[in-house]
Amino acid sequence: MFGIEPKNIYKISKFESGANKVSGRRLILFPEDHFDSETIDDVLANTIRMQPRALVLCPSEPILDEMKQLLESIVPEYKLFYARDVEDTMEPFTTSQNGILLLSGRYEGIDLKDSDCRLQLFVELPTALGLPEQFLQDRLKATEIFENQLLTRLVQGLGRCTRGTKDYAAVLFFGNRIGKYLYKDEFRKLLPAEIDSEMTLGFSQIEHIKDKESWLKSLQDFYEQGKAWKEAEDYIKYETVEKNKDRKINPSNQLMMQAVINEVDYLYSLWDGDWEKAHQAADRTINQYGRNDSMKGYRAWWNYLIACLSVLQQDFEKAKEFHNKAIQAAPYKLWLDKRVFDAHEIDDIVVPELFEQQVNSVLSILESYGDRNTRFEKEWQKVRNGLQQKNAEQYEIAFCSLGKFLGYQTERPLGKGTPDSVWNIELSWVVFEIKSNIENAESAIPLDDIRQAYFHDKWVQHHRNIPEDAEIYNVLICAKQFVEQYAAHATNGIYLLDPTIIESIMEKTENILRTVLGKLKYSTYDDARATLVSLLKSNSVDAVSLQKLFCEFPLKNTVG
Repeated sequence: MFGIEPKNIYKISKFESGANKVSGRRLILFPEDHFDSETIDDVLANTIRMQPRALVLCPSEPILDEMKQLLESIVPEYKLFYARDVEDTMEPFTTSQNGILLLSGRYEGIDLKDSDCRLQLFVELPTALGLPEQFLQDRLKATEIFENQLLTRLVQGLGRCTRGTKDYAAVLFFGNRIGKYLYKDEFRKLLPAEIDSEMTLGFSQIEHIKDKESWLKSLQDFYEQGKAWKEAEDYIKYETVEKNKDRKINPSNQLMMQAVINEVDYLYSLWDGDWEKAHQAADRTINQYGRNDSMKGYRAWWNYLIACLSVLQQDFEKAKEFHNKAIQAAPYKLWLDKRVFDAHEIDDIVVPELFEQQVNSVLSILESYGDRNTRFEKEWQKVRNGLQQKNAEQYEIAFCSLGKFLGYQTERPLGKGTPDSVWNIELSWVVFEIKSNIENAESAIPLDDIRQAYFHDKWVQHHRNIPEDAEIYNVLICAKQFVEQYAAHATNGIYLLDPTIIESIMEKTENILRTVLGKLKYSTYDDARATLVSLLKSNSVDAVSLQKLFCEFPLKNTVG
């Protein structure tokens, strides 16, 4: 902001609170709730082929690049257009017969009316565009301050292909944050009632559309806008009338509008070099946000800004005091400079970085489910069923999924000489050779099995960009429990893990996830986080304990 008089800040809105700010009709669907990962790409390809053109909106360039690769793979006959191709006119895209327009961070200013485009993909929600917003969203969990921006971007984005009252388009939502926002009644009540009603119809279809044929039939009925669609249209109109009776005003938005004057005061004082006035403005800002527990993450940021001011004032004791306050308010600690804060005061709330990264990853996964209990049940059942199989492929897929639920970045490389699974958090890497199809657990581990595990750490070093100070552990999962003397030379650096330990980890993890899901749904994020930290530690499935467990039995100690 620039050229502002801090004492006279007004919000000018084109729309009244609760007004419908959209035109046309959308069929909003959630493909990831209908289909599993093995079939969804085929469904998406068939869906795209129903229309000559599709619009894909992404929040960032990296996500756009991922979609580009996917689309090139599943619909190679479609030409991909980008922002540079439509800078002057949409005509190159709107006149194409097999075209897909991919845009990053563009949720307004795109007009595709009538038959220009009737299919739109929302890939991930635009909760944080750019590094500053991503920092506040992902590191500080200051989600409340972005709710209003997300609402605006959603409404703008949903209107790109429905420009008139009789216009219509299908809209598909993909991404991990859908459950955190769109599946929450309290969030949807902040949207225009018509969009809320369209989403409600989409949610209702999840239980009815179970295969590709019924999916495509539903879309065809919508595109034809005939008798088959009329019942759904009547349902949306009825729901819109009912929901308009219960529209909400975002309380966090009102709070931020009150606090913005002090935030601008802070910036002006900072630019003028008046540290004292800047500190006073920051204090007033913190006091206003202190009235709302949901703004803890943002309060952490303002405490950190005061700590920075104190450094400029050469008051290092005050800098440490407010740095500590920032840590106490922030749910995520890794962004803070641990060389500055007083460890004695915050030992009970700061956990090892490996563990903290795990906690944040697990919470991110669980938040993605929102209120979708059936989706969690479906995906967890795949883990449970897979780990009970002897078939290598089924077991390894489930094993990778278990690692993800435990907060690891996991992969299952394919090809000769590759690990069966790779788990990674921060600088800790665990590479697994899995022998699930064991007929005689009383016999010795064959030398060939040991050799397969022996080079897995070298494979990761060669094929992945790993820092020199990273730790890599080779783990052999096998029901056989000893090695004969002739194979002793190949055992160095390999650890043995009994499959029953994996079963135990799975059981503990399931109980923890269910408990924390309940906390996220019925309590607060802070309560869910504290519960997760406690349960992971007490069940010894935190990343630090798991690392010790994986390396507890060196294979060389089993030579007999």
